[in-house]
Amino acid sequence: MNKTNSKNEHRRSAQSPAGYLITFTCYGTWLHGESPSSVDKQHNNPGDPFLQPNLLRAEHLSTTLKYEPLILNKQLRETVLEAIIETCRRHERRLYAVHVRTEHVHIVVQTNETPEHFMSGIKTAATRELKNSGVIRQNGCYWTRHGSTKYLWSVAEVEAATIYVIYDQGDPMALYVDSNIKCVT
Repeated sequence: MNKTNSKNEHRRSAQSPAGYLITFTCYGTWLHGESPSSVDKQHNNPGDPFLQPNLLRAEHLSTTLKYEPLILNKQLRETVLEAIIETCRRHERRLYAVHVRTEHVHIVVQTNETPEHFMSGIKTAATRELKNSGVIRQNGCYWTRHGSTKYLWSVAEVEAATIYVIYDQGDPMALYVDSNIKCVT
């Protein structure tokens, strides 16, 4: 274990995170080698560089897809957003911000469960609502396996993640921002 990991493990055991930045992508939309900002199992630690674009790898992965890639139009983005908001409300999770894009979702949240468990539950709720909407396939894969789960250890880190989710994603799409957030003007 390197010094950074050791420090983070000590930090985790000494305090609970102030929140999490959760990011996951739609099935078939961010293939390794295609996007200049993708990661894989070997490139997924804080500070690691992103994967270099590799068209051969991306082309190979696209031929292995079992279903069509899921691109979220306006109606589908709104459906996913409402599923996330309702799930967090029902389970009393503190939701700071959500931004549902055409190919991925960012969430800043505070919860007592692990970020992996939270993400799994959110994907399940969003999938259920997408299927209930009647405008999307009933079978298939909707999301990529896992996603990114960043621990936010301070209020400042929660604020920075919230600003990133709100302002650094391009034009707003399906967006939720907690009205009590002081870092948003």
